[in-house]
Amino acid sequence: MKDLESKIGDYLRSELVKIRPQGKQISRFSLRHASPGHQGNDVESWDHDDKMNLDDIGVFANEIAARAQTDADGIGPGVHRYTLQSYIGKQPSSGRFVFRIRASEDPDDEIGGDDSPTTKGLLAQLMRHNEANARTLNTMSSGVVTLLVRRLEAMDSRMSNLEKERAETFLALEAAKSEQHTRDMELMKESNNEERKDAALKKLMDLAPVVVNRIAGKQLMEAKDPLSAMVSQLGDSLSQEQISKIASALSPEQQIMFVEAVKTAKERGGNVS
Repeated sequence: MKDLESKIGDYLRSELVKIRPQGKQISRFSLRHASPGHQGNDVESWDHDDKMNLDDIGVFANEIAARAQTDADGIGPGVHRYTLQSYIGKQPSSGRFVFRIRASEDPDDEIGGDDSPTTKGLLAQLMRHNEANARTLNTMSSGVVTLLVRRLEAMDSRMSNLEKERAETFLALEAAKSEQHTRDMELMKESNNEERKDAALKKLMDLAPVVVNRIAGKQLMEAKDPLSAMVSQLGDSLSQEQISKIASALSPEQQIMFVEAVKTAKERGGNVS
């Protein structure tokens, strides 16, 4: 800042002591903020007093530098360009002084603090937005993961219950099949026993008259011819395969007699009561 004030003072002295045609003198000085590519804006102007002492130029230069610094701080952080122009009457003179000032970057002096429309403020806002987005995404992801974990646990529990029920059903079916098989075997045994009893009773009924007559020594009961009964029972008990085997072992004449004997015995046994 001291360097700038010294340079502004040198410019002021050179403009004031410069000899111009027709004795024209500097009438005023104007401070302008110079925007690149634009005319810029006037900041302030100072009328020149002919009686100004050159020893006071240092104070005047200090005032100009302070005014430029105040304007730069008001505009915002960064480096700003200013032009100090001298005028003769209403026309600018041939000489001017261009200088640059860096605005204060003290956070306490920034308008709006961290939210100010500056590089630092925009970066702070962007970081806060990114943090909020990351927090929201993390919350959503955690919620989705929690929901999926709960659903998987529920599915695992349901699968376990279904497998347990399936095993119990399978065991129940096997037990039912085993019991059914046991009942079928018992029924078959009962049926075979009943058939054996019926056959034994039939034989007993067929032989009962003969036994009773022999014990009594006389004919008390009419019965079938024992020989016919036995031949009839033998014929009934033979299967077709057995009859075929017996017939194949006999001669044709024997086969005829065998068939007729069995047939006659059956007829006689059936007619005697």
